[in-house]
Amino acid sequence: MTTQPKALRLADALMEPVVLDKHAMQAAAEIRRLHGVNKELGAALRRLISYCNTLENRLMEVDGEHPALQEAKEAYSKVEQ
Repeated sequence: MTTQPKALRLADALMEPVVLDKHAMQAAAEIRRLHGVNKELGAALRRLISYCNTLENRLMEVDGEHPALQEAKEAYSKVEQ
């Protein structure tokens, strides 16, 4: 089992000599770029969730966790998959 993200495995597959052409190379480069952006967004989201948790612990609203924080956590769990 590989630990390489699916996007990067697909990008590598596009670089095989059988499919190597201008469009495949551009697609592979874009997949790698998007993977990098996804990692940055995931890290930013993780920091934001941590900050929100700190704020929420201080406020301790009667209604429980704020819906925006729930959405952020759900989005982050998708990044981690």
